[in-house]
Amino acid sequence: MSYTHAIQYAWSGGGKSVSATKSYTDESETKIDESIDTGESNIEVVCALDIGEVASLFILSTQDILFEGNDNVGTDYSINLKANIPYIWVTDSYDTNLVVADVTSFFLTNASGATATFTLRALSDSLV
Repeated sequence: MSYTHAIQYAWSGGGKSVSATKSYTDESETKIDESIDTGESNIEVVCALDIGEVASLFILSTQDILFEGNDNVGTDYSINLKANIPYIWVTDSYDTNLVVADVTSFFLTNASGATATFTLRALSDSLV
């Protein structure tokens, strides 16, 4: 079975708008949705991803939270997610992926003052 992710980019201003969509298709899809109460720290979410096989990665939080990979001290990587600003990486991104190591689990910390809704979508050839 194959899965497809459509990544959309858009801009608008001065009465004009521009948008583009690119689709990515691969064999495996990971979907994670978590609710993290304010004040919760180092909530572990088990998730297996071979980062070298990832074609599309979309991470979003409705509040500012800390996302750390594989441990709760940011040894492999940590990303300070900003509220409602997705982290998007695809195989033809201009930048390198901030998730630099295979994922066995990740940890979420929410000190924002409000409950956060966390979403992760990944498309890849295979799982770890």
